[in-house]
Amino acid sequence: MNIIRADIYRITRTGGIHMNFIFTAFGAISVIVLAIIFGGNENVPEINGVTSTVLLFNLSHFALVSVLPIFTLTAAPIFRNNTAKNEVIWGISRTTLYTSRMLITAILCIMVRIIFVGTGILTATIIRGFGDVPVGFWSEFFQIFTAQTFMFVAASWVGIFIVFTIQNGFVVIEVFGGLMFFPMLLSQTLEMINVNPAIINFIQRFDMMEGIVQLANLGELSTQAILLILALGVFWLIVPTVLGIATFQKAEIK
Repeated sequence: MNIIRADIYRITRTGGIHMNFIFTAFGAISVIVLAIIFGGNENVPEINGVTSTVLLFNLSHFALVSVLPIFTLTAAPIFRNNTAKNEVIWGISRTTLYTSRMLITAILCIMVRIIFVGTGILTATIIRGFGDVPVGFWSEFFQIFTAQTFMFVAASWVGIFIVFTIQNGFVVIEVFGGLMFFPMLLSQTLEMINVNPAIINFIQRFDMMEGIVQLANLGELSTQAILLILALGVFWLIVPTVLGIATFQKAEIK
């Protein structure tokens, strides 16, 4: 716990995480303001505090961009100034070093999600009021928020795996972006050239971005579809973590 507390203190003292939070809040405000300006038609319903949640959840995959700076701030710096090597010399196990960055990243991911959704709802409420709350609204709201946040954490732990495997913060974002966006780009390309839809649907099962979007409409999904999306999240949580810890145990720390 001491290492986690110390790292959170160090990270919150830097300007990078504050800029990330500001960027996330600005993104949410921009989405809501644009929706209000161009809303009120069949394509964009009138926005208030309640209806803004639909928009914010459907655009949450764009907020995945806010995850990129998080693992580069929590994990990458320890390989630039001999921190990782020194902490191992001081007796901190490599597993503790790895898992502490995982936990810190998860905490910051949850904070990013709260800022994005919370700022968006607050902006819409200030401008248009909160609106009438339908039956079951809060139950569905917390289910969607929790499911999407789970996928965000899974994606961020992929980033941690990349950082500890490569030990080079300069190429982490490119590799992470490739892993996250490749299934989406591939499925869209195949769709443009009229490939069999069954093949495209199979590829989309491995698309983290698509899974986050689908979870925004949780009530319309079958139980099987929900479980498949969450299983993808579990896969990205467990497999890179196990491989990352095992690889880092044997790696020479740069």
